Amino acid sequence: MNSFTGVHTLYVQPEAIENIYSRKTLSVEDLSALELDSKERTTLGFLEKKAFDWTNCRNLFLVLTADSWGTKQTAIVRVGHGCVDLVKDFGRSSIFGLKPRNKEQNMALNTLTDEMVRCQVICGRAGGGKTLLALATALHLLFEQKLGYEKLILTRPMSPVGKDLGSLPGEVNEKFLPYLNNYFDNIDILMGRNGRGYLERAVEKGQIEFLPLQLIGGASWHNAIVIADEVQSLTSEEMYALGTRPASGSKLILLGDFRQRYGKRGDLTKTGLYQLVNSPVAHQAKEIAIIELLKTERSRMAQLFGDIFTEED
Repeated sequence: MNSFTGVHTLYVQPEAIENIYSRKTLSVEDLSALELDSKERTTLGFLEKKAFDWTNCRNLFLVLTADSWGTKQTAIVRVGHGCVDLVKDFGRSSIFGLKPRNKEQNMALNTLTDEMVRCQVICGRAGGGKTLLALATALHLLFEQKLGYEKLILTRPMSPVGKDLGSLPGEVNEKFLPYLNNYFDNIDILMGRNGRGYLERAVEKGQIEFLPLQLIGGASWHNAIVIADEVQSLTSEEMYALGTRPASGSKLILLGDFRQRYGKRGDLTKTGLYQLVNSPVAHQAKEIAIIELLKTERSRMAQLFGDIFTEED
């Protein structure tokens, strides 16, 4: 399955690496002039890459790679409006106590914390840190930065793993509670033993809300951070409904793993997430950022199962 990952390797002359570290930014025109052509890449032994017009992709991360007298040099930049900027290293700081464990997680934090980005899409394997990164950023923006957000809305489909268990007892909130364990577990990681109490107080104050994805019809979310997890199986119509709910001052974070559709195979390219991730309109929009997390950080076992059961649709 070929899908847009939000990251592209660009082979350049060493001067590009030197300039980006000294100036922190380069114009798209200047960087294009320093890109190696096919012959130069072959001479240096770099892998041949499929032709790709990176200049039209906003919020695309470029891994600049150069050969300086036999020594490989790299720098990571992000494409902006007519320029590329050196990305911030969150390994030297933290977001709500969280530090990235790999370069893709660091890239995600760069766009998650950017107020120009109103829709962040994070794809990748189970255990890659999607929910943890999203929650840490949301709590940071809501409670530490205080940028005008009034609440955090956590949603996801009420879809079980395996066969449907049928109708669960209780009111809507009671029915939805079993599907929220991914959020609770990650809040425990971020906040320790006090996390659940903190969460309960925030819910009582209306600062955090839980909402089944099936009940979003007609909603209009103002000044809210919305995290929608497990969206990989949504149809294009369902993704449209979700993406049109946020109103002024809101930020939408979409999380999904194409490998976790739990038997809902069908045509992957017809899912709403795949269409969004691979949309040229999304690639060119300054408000949308897309990143795929490649590494599993949960455990060695999770990494192995990801390798074993990776399949092409």
